[in-house]
Amino acid sequence: MLFRSPTPGADDTVLIVYTSGTTGFPKGAMHSQRSFVTGGEAFVQRVYLQDDDRVMVVLPMFHINANFYSVAGTLAAGASLVIVPKFSASTFWQTAADNGATEVNIIEAMGTILQNRPRSEYRPDHKIRAVYGVRGSYADTFRNEFGIPVLIGGYGMTEIPGVTCNPVEGVQKWHTMGPIGRHPDPNRPWAQCRLVDDEGRDVPDDVEGEMWVKTPIVMQGYFRDPQQTKDAFHEGWFKTGDLVKRDADGYYSFVSRKHDIIRRRDENIAGAELDRVIGAHPALHEAAAVAVPAELGEDDILVAVVLKPGEKASAQDIAQWCRDRLAPQKVPRYVLFVDDLPHTPTGKVQKVQFKADATLKSRAVDLG
Repeated sequence: MLFRSPTPGADDTVLIVYTSGTTGFPKGAMHSQRSFVTGGEAFVQRVYLQDDDRVMVVLPMFHINANFYSVAGTLAAGASLVIVPKFSASTFWQTAADNGATEVNIIEAMGTILQNRPRSEYRPDHKIRAVYGVRGSYADTFRNEFGIPVLIGGYGMTEIPGVTCNPVEGVQKWHTMGPIGRHPDPNRPWAQCRLVDDEGRDVPDDVEGEMWVKTPIVMQGYFRDPQQTKDAFHEGWFKTGDLVKRDADGYYSFVSRKHDIIRRRDENIAGAELDRVIGAHPALHEAAAVAVPAELGEDDILVAVVLKPGEKASAQDIAQWCRDRLAPQKVPRYVLFVDDLPHTPTGKVQKVQFKADATLKSRAVDLG
């Protein structure tokens, strides 16, 4: 007797993709066939992917970007895939040029690394026309030095891929995540976003709030974790845990993870803002700001910094950089020089793991 497996349906689970675990333990987000296909169709719209494009995949296949953007988008467009076994900054341009890649999707850490690599590795004969995942901090380098005309930055999560993006045509605001994206079919219902306060009330433009999202590209739930699945939604809205602002033009800007907030002098300070500002110091490769206990309650700020090879900087140099660019309450009290920071598999600093080290304050320079 010939056994035939049941034909999978559009709402059957096709992928379980684990979150990066930046502020907690990774969770397995389950996605359906319908979600995967719709995500690919939406990515075609996001970068105007064509059937003669060659999409180079430099992210691991366990990353939502690789699955829902590179693979699903390529299938939807009828384009070709160039799968790189492992991202290598030193051979990135050679691989792209040798394989005729025309589009590539990256994450922020990759863009920063490529910007800082020796220009001798760059291949001006590459054919890349579009890069998705670009951030404003290195957009000028990618356009002016690397000669890539289409640069797109956006916002999504493992649970809700591809919510917002700066448009290919139209106003691009590089300090933002762009407006809500859309499907190639304008008649298809698409994402809705709310920004809410701690009581679930909508906040006005230019006021930060937690982003809640309703979208057809949404996870079915967390694998074998019904309680966390229930906690992640409110009346159909997915609660991202991200603090975001929206301007009058409908462009959204990331502020911080909700749980990456430092409470100091009766103000909420976004750790991600400090990471960006301090990490821009020319001698630094990376910076991560975390809360540490203060003598009088609330928090003090400790920033861990990794120097670029061959560079030098003192704690006082870092402090002065901060004083020139940040409000007084945002200037760190402690500076800790480290050789490296713990990272998730997708390149994000694992602050939960880092903060668990009870020796941080004792090893840092106390600036008083």
